[in-house]
Amino acid sequence: MAVLAKKLAPDQVTVSISPDRLVVAVLPAVGGGGGGPSPPPPALDVALAAPIDPARSGWEMLPTKVEVRLAKAGPPGVMWRALDAGGAHPAPGLLVVGGGGA
Repeated sequence: MAVLAKKLAPDQVTVSISPDRLVVAVLPAVGGGGGGPSPPPPALDVALAAPIDPARSGWEMLPTKVEVRLAKAGPPGVMWRALDAGGAHPAPGLLVVGGGGA
């Protein structure tokens, strides 16, 4: 699964992976003025359809996206119908790709 977002600094991204939930937050860039309050950070909050193993899962920041790898906790070869349990909430401005029934 990937969250497409270009030119992010490492301190702008937080990823939380638990056995039943994935949360990706992209914080606004520091500085730049504007004077007004910052908008809330865009986030992806997914209630997972099946348990994953956080110790074998991870994420990587690339120039154009945040790549997330989730390792299934169940027996090998089991196919998921969907990644989310009907609770995926990508924020406006984030494009999420991948995450099919693998």
